Amino acid sequence: MAPSLQDIIRQRQSAAFYGRDTHREHFRANLARPPEDERRKFVYVVHGSAGVGKSVLLREFERIALAHGALTVRLDEDATTDVLDALAAIAAGLAEQGVAVRDFTRRHAEYQRARSDLLAAGDAPEDLATTLTHGLVQTGAIGAGLIAPDLAGALYDPATTAPVATAVNDVRAWIARRIKEPRTLRLLTDPVGELTGALTAELAAGVRGRAFALFVDTFENAAPPVRDWLLTLIGGDDYGPLPADTVVAVAGQHRPDPNTWSPLWPVTADIALEPFTREEAAGLLARHNVTDPAVVDSIWEVTEGLPVLVDALAQAAPAGPEDVADLSGDAAERFLKQIQDPLQRRVAEAAALPRELNRDVLEAVLPEAERARSAELYAWLRTLPFVRDQAGGAHYHQVVRALLVRLARTTSPSGFTAQQTALADHWAAAGEGALPLEELYHRLCADTAGELPRALGHALSAVYQGTAAAHRWAVMLHDAGRDGGDDRVSAWGARLAAALAADHPVLAYLTELIEGAGLPRATLARALVERWRVVCLELRRPEDALADVTRAAELDPGFVRAIGSRGLTRKLLGDHAGALADYDRALELNPDYGWALGQRGQVRALLGDRAGALADLDRALALDPYWAWALAERGRVRAQCGEHAGALADLDRAVELSPRYGWALLERGRVRCALGDYGAALEDFTRAAGLAGGGVHAVDARGQVHRRTGDYAAALADFDRAAALDPAYAPALAHRGVTRYFLGDTAAAVADLEAAGALDPEDVSVRRDLGMALVAAGETERALPLLLDAEDGDESVERTPWGLLLRGLAGQRAGRGEAAARDLRAAVVAGARDRRRAPREEDAYFASAVALAALGKAERGLRLVAEMLRIPPPGAAVAECLTDLATLRRLTPEHAEAFAEIARPLTARPNGG
Repeated sequence: MAPSLQDIIRQRQSAAFYGRDTHREHFRANLARPPEDERRKFVYVVHGSAGVGKSVLLREFERIALAHGALTVRLDEDATTDVLDALAAIAAGLAEQGVAVRDFTRRHAEYQRARSDLLAAGDAPEDLATTLTHGLVQTGAIGAGLIAPDLAGALYDPATTAPVATAVNDVRAWIARRIKEPRTLRLLTDPVGELTGALTAELAAGVRGRAFALFVDTFENAAPPVRDWLLTLIGGDDYGPLPADTVVAVAGQHRPDPNTWSPLWPVTADIALEPFTREEAAGLLARHNVTDPAVVDSIWEVTEGLPVLVDALAQAAPAGPEDVADLSGDAAERFLKQIQDPLQRRVAEAAALPRELNRDVLEAVLPEAERARSAELYAWLRTLPFVRDQAGGAHYHQVVRALLVRLARTTSPSGFTAQQTALADHWAAAGEGALPLEELYHRLCADTAGELPRALGHALSAVYQGTAAAHRWAVMLHDAGRDGGDDRVSAWGARLAAALAADHPVLAYLTELIEGAGLPRATLARALVERWRVVCLELRRPEDALADVTRAAELDPGFVRAIGSRGLTRKLLGDHAGALADYDRALELNPDYGWALGQRGQVRALLGDRAGALADLDRALALDPYWAWALAERGRVRAQCGEHAGALADLDRAVELSPRYGWALLERGRVRCALGDYGAALEDFTRAAGLAGGGVHAVDARGQVHRRTGDYAAALADFDRAAALDPAYAPALAHRGVTRYFLGDTAAAVADLEAAGALDPEDVSVRRDLGMALVAAGETERALPLLLDAEDGDESVERTPWGLLLRGLAGQRAGRGEAAARDLRAAVVAGARDRRRAPREEDAYFASAVALAALGKAERGLRLVAEMLRIPPPGAAVAECLTDLATLRRLTPEHAEAFAEIARPLTARPNGG
C-alpha cells in the first residue's frame, strides 16, 4: 500500500524530533503565558551544527504557534538578503492570514514604481541600481561598511574640530534633483524606516488579540543589515511598537553576535542542539527495527550522531555492519540503496549537483526524453528524508549532497563536466543579474582554470554590496573547490571566509583580493579605493590610507572617485593645498561632482577664501538641495562672514532635513550665541550633546553659555562632564580653567590651563589664557613669554583682538616699544572687523577699547564701551570684563588710570561688577 502524505511527513520528522520533546513543550508552554509573566520568553535562538535538525525544529515551533492561534511568518534564506525583501515577505504572510496591510502594500508599490522610473531614466548614474536595491541612500547606511567611498561617511574632521558628514552620494543628489515631492523622496531615501513603520502600525492594528510569531532560518547567512534591522525591530524604538504577545525564533549554526544581542538575553530561550549520543541514536534506530549492536555501533561511527544521517542509514535497512558504508567510501550508495526505480535513482544523483534546486533547474539536468515528467520527479524528490523544502525550492542536506556530488565526479568525470556545463548555461539563460553566483559555481566545477579569475573579479564586486553578498561568494568558492575537486578554488573560499571573520572583515577581504587575485588595472583601482574607504573613514587612519588612493589614481588617471578621495585624505592630514589641487582635478574631470564641490568649499574656507567657499557650496546645493552637511557647512561659513541671518536659515534647514544631526545643532547653537539668543542656544547644545556630531563639543559649548550668563556652577558641571567624556579634550580643561580664573581660584585655573596646554601645545588661546591666570596669581614674569607669543601660529589664521591686545601689553611690559604699539593698533583694527561680523560679542568692543586706552586714547575707548552697552550684555560678561581689567592693571600698572576710566561705565551698570 502506498504511503499517505501523513506517513511521509511523520517519516521525515522522525529524526528531527526524536529527543526534542523538551524544546517543543517549552515553546508550547511559553506561548500560553501572558506577556507580563516574568517567565515569558520573546526570543528563541536555536543553534547547532549541520544535520542536527534546527530547521525542522523551527518548523515544528511554527506548527505549534499556528495551533495556538498565532499569526506566523517564516523568513527563509532568500528573504533575508535584503531588509526590503524581508518586509515584503512578512507583509505577504500577514495578508494571507487576514491582516490588512493596505498602507504598507500601497507605499511599497509606490517605492517600486518610483524606483523603476528612476532606473529607466536615460541619465541615471551607474551605481543607481545597487544603491537603491540595498537601501544605501538613507542616512542609516552611513558607516555601515556597505557603501562606496563617496556615498556617505561620518568621521571626525580635525580641521573643523567637529564630527561632520564628509561625503554625499552623487546618486542621492541625482534623485533629489528629480524627485520634488517630499513624501516620495523620504520613501526613496529611507525605504527601510518608512516601510517598516507602516508595517508595524498595521500589524499592531491587525493582531486582534492573537500572538505574532516570526521565524528566521539560517540566520547566520542573513545580510548584516537584516540582522541589525531585526535586532532594532525587536528591542528598539525606531520602527514603532510590536505587539506585546510577540515571539521571534531564529535558527543557525551559531548564536547571534553576543556584543549586539546581549540586551535581549534576559528574554531569550537559548537552545543548543547537539548530535545524538549513542543512546539517542540507538533509540531512533530501534524505531526502524535496527537493533543489532554491531550495526548500531557502525552507524554511530559513520554518522557521528547527526540525526539526518542516522535516519537515512536506518531507512536503508542495513543487514549487518558490512552494509554500513564508511563515510570516506560508498556512503552515498547507501543513501540511494532504498531507491529501486533506475530513473528515480538517476534523478536523485543528478539533482544533487545544483546547490539551488527547483523544477526548472531539475529539467536542466534531465535527459530531454524525461523532461515531461519533471513535475512528477520533482515532487518525488521532495519526499526523500535528506531533502527539505526551503525558500520556494528543495535542498539536499549538505552532508548527503557532498557525498553524492563526489560520487558523480569520481564515477564519470566527463558526464560530471557535461552536467555542470548544462546547469551553468541554465543559470546564464535565467539571468542572475550583475553577480552570477550559481552560474559561476557550475562553471568552476566544470572548468576551474578558465573561470577562477572571472569568479574572483565577481567576488570583489560582491563586497561592494555588503558582507552578506561577500560571504555567499566565499561559500560558493569553497563549495566549487570541494565539489569540483580543486584545492586552489576551495582555498580561495577559505581565505575569503577567514577574512570575513576578522575584526575588520571588509578590510581583510579586500586585502586578500588586492594582493593575491591578479586583478585588472581598473578593477584593482576600484578595490584600492574601497579599501581606502574602510581605513580612512571607518578606522580613521588617513595616514595609512593615502597610499591606496594615490596608487588607484596612478592606475586609472581618470578615476574621479580616487582623486576626490585622495583630496579628502590630504585634508584630514592637514595638507589643505594638496587637497585643493585634488578637488580641482576631480572637478575638471566632472564639473557636476557635487561631493567634490562641497569638500572644496570647506577647504577654501579653511584657507581663508570664504567667498570661494560659498561659491562652491552654493553650486553643490544647487545640485542637491537636500544635502544637510553642505547646508550646515555653508551656515558655518556664513557665520564666519557675519551673515548670521543666512547662517541661521541654512542651519535651520539642515536640522529640518536631519533632526538628529548633532553637528548642525552644535553650529546653530553657536550662531544663536553670537546673536545673543542664549536660551535657544542652550536648547541646541543640550539636543546635540546626546547625538553623534555633538557629544563632548556640545557639552563644552553649553558650559560656555552657562558661564556667559553667570551660572558658574552649571558651567563647571558641564566642563567636568566634558572632561570625563573625553579626558584628551583640551578645550574643556581650558574653559574650566578660565571659569575658575573668573571665580578667583587662580591656582586651580593655572592647573587646568597647564593641563590643557600639555594636551594641545599648539593652541595659542590656551597659552594666552594661562598667561592671564598667571598674572592674576602674581606670576607676571612666568606669564610674559606666553603672552608675547599669544598670536603666534599659522599665518592663515586671523589674529584676534584679545590676543593682539595681550601681546601689545606684554610687549610694553617687556620694553618692546614700537612693536608693542603695532600690536595694540592691530587689536583696534581686528576689533572693528569682528564687530561687523558679530555685533553682540563683547571682546570685539572691549579689547579694542582697552587697546585704545593703552595707546593714550581713552576717550575713543569709552565710546566703544558705550556702544557695547547699548544692548546690555549679560551681567556675568560685564563682571568678566572687570576681572580682566584688574588683571591687566597688574600686567601694566602704568595704565591703571586709563583702565579705571574704561571700567567706570561698566561699574555704573546696575548688574555690573
